[in-house]
Amino acid sequence: MMATLPVLAFRRYGSGARLAGWFLASYGAGSVVGGLLSSRAKGSSDRTATLAVAGMAAATLPLLFALPAWAVAVAVGANGVCSGLFFPWFFAAVTLRTPRESRATVMTSAMTAISSTGPLGFLGAGLLLQQAASPMVGFVLVVAAFTVGAVVVAAAQLSPSSRVPA
Repeated sequence: MMATLPVLAFRRYGSGARLAGWFLASYGAGSVVGGLLSSRAKGSSDRTATLAVAGMAAATLPLLFALPAWAVAVAVGANGVCSGLFFPWFFAAVTLRTPRESRATVMTSAMTAISSTGPLGFLGAGLLLQQAASPMVGFVLVVAAFTVGAVVVAAAQLSPSSRVPA
């Protein structure tokens, strides 16, 4: 999504870095809001994570339609809020649900997997957007990925094996 926003600013709205910056800033602002909400929470449940991932998927759906630029910024910002709610839960769950003797290896592996896929995503998006007539192709893939992610997280939460004994 991040790689597609500057292309969207240019191709759909005929704008440039200024609008692309507003799109990217809306995600950042949303992430800060979500993070602040997470920090104020008294607790975090698996339900919160499921709703946050579902919110990320729902927030990307409007990007498939021809919207005014401000509406794109709102959708991207909403995605940021949901990300800010999900990722603190994710890292807390990975940390607390991993046995102490495996924690360093699991945390390092998780951070490596997350960090290494970012550049690959930008490379893939660049190649895709270079060939595509519209940035819509990228958004279709983004919506599909968030939707699959939401289904996987929801299914994991419904699985009896995902319950952590108290």
